[in-house]
Amino acid sequence: MRRNLLLACLTGLLCLCLAAPTLADGRIIKIAADEEKRGGHLAEITEAAFKRVGYEPQFDFVPWARALKGTIAGSYQVLLAAYYNEERARTMLYSEPIGTVEVYFWALKDKHLHYETLSDMKPYLIGFIRGSTVSPEFDAALNTTLQVNYTSSAELNLKNLLTGRIDAFVEKKQQVDYLLQTTFAKDASRVETVGAPLKVGKFHNTVSKAIPNAQQILDDFHKGLKLIRQDGTEKAILTKHGMR
Repeated sequence: MRRNLLLACLTGLLCLCLAAPTLADGRIIKIAADEEKRGGHLAEITEAAFKRVGYEPQFDFVPWARALKGTIAGSYQVLLAAYYNEERARTMLYSEPIGTVEVYFWALKDKHLHYETLSDMKPYLIGFIRGSTVSPEFDAALNTTLQVNYTSSAELNLKNLLTGRIDAFVEKKQQVDYLLQTTFAKDASRVETVGAPLKVGKFHNTVSKAIPNAQQILDDFHKGLKLIRQDGTEKAILTKHGMR
């Protein structure tokens, strides 16, 4: 009887194992992100979605160029919150959108900069994060029309602007608004957007094609994202960050 009971227990355990989710089973997922996204809603949404389907996300916040290069090479499995472009799509799989973005020129109010076309910005030194992309037109102008000072972060660009080292910089509205509310609050009244947005687009997570299970990771992320949208987790995260 004991033998039969033991056999039944083993059979039941085997059935439970076979029936359990096979998405990740606690597997660590390495996610690269630039420093400005630390503690933000995009990182929280991504973490919640992966955890919901059994992954253990590990974020590495590094300069954007390093995050991008590392993901393309497969040193990281996922790159947090990237714009879509065709060149990147050759080396990475793109998720469905996880957020929206508006990108502007930023300058000091007392400089009265005017921008309608990129040629209007020819006389000025523009701060720009190395390895970033905005649009085909703007990216082409980086190497031809515009004078560019490359940096590693939005914070450094804003510091350079306030100290007169650059005339303007390019950055997402949400990121600059956050910096002007926190680190640079005393200078918030000095800074403004210039002209219309350079880009209105969407953020996606990407998965490196250099890793063998790229499509599975992307599929799992989408399953987790769907779950946190259904149960209100994503909405709660957005509300926490003042976006709802």
